[in-house]
Amino acid sequence: MQLNQPLVSVGQLPVTLADLLAAATVLVLLLLISAVVFAWRAQRARGFESHESFRRTADLEYRLAELSGTLRSFAEQTQGAQINLAGAIDERLDQVSHRLGLSLADQANRTGQSLQQLHERLAVIDAAQQNIAALSSEMVSLKDILSNKQARGAYGQGRMEAIIRDGLPVDAYAFQATLSNGTRPDCLIRLPESDIKLVIDAKFPLEAFNALRLPGNEKTI
Repeated sequence: MQLNQPLVSVGQLPVTLADLLAAATVLVLLLLISAVVFAWRAQRARGFESHESFRRTADLEYRLAELSGTLRSFAEQTQGAQINLAGAIDERLDQVSHRLGLSLADQANRTGQSLQQLHERLAVIDAAQQNIAALSSEMVSLKDILSNKQARGAYGQGRMEAIIRDGLPVDAYAFQATLSNGTRPDCLIRLPESDIKLVIDAKFPLEAFNALRLPGNEKTI
């Protein structure tokens, strides 16, 4: 079969085998060109996606690094703040402990002084109670002495002699001296630069003394 031999007619135009082969060749070329274009576009799209993925990965890595740096800086600041806070708390505790120690020492010192003063006062009170007890005993003894005339006279004479000895020189008095009428008073006091002598009776009855003190007894006396 010859290439120029018409095979079909399209309208008034005859279509030869050469025309069909040329048309098939053109069609195959068009299909090849389309396939190459599609393959290029697909490869370009894959390259763009790969570049975009790489860009996104790099951006994510950058953000992660930035976040890691922020977290590291925050951790360092937090650690520094914790160290400062711990130092401030320790310093405050030391101050409070020091003040508390001083306060307790001062309180203990004051308590010791108060206890010592209380002990001293109790000792004074105890001594006063002992003195009161002794004085009460002496008062009872004195009451017993004063209730007995003989004992009262002896006590009065003894006190009188002690007072005279303490207040006068030896040549100014005499005990149990005999007078011109034969009486012997308990004490005879010689007045200075005079011949007058003062006679003292230490055993003068208490009843008579009380009678002298009562008003209206001049006639009786």
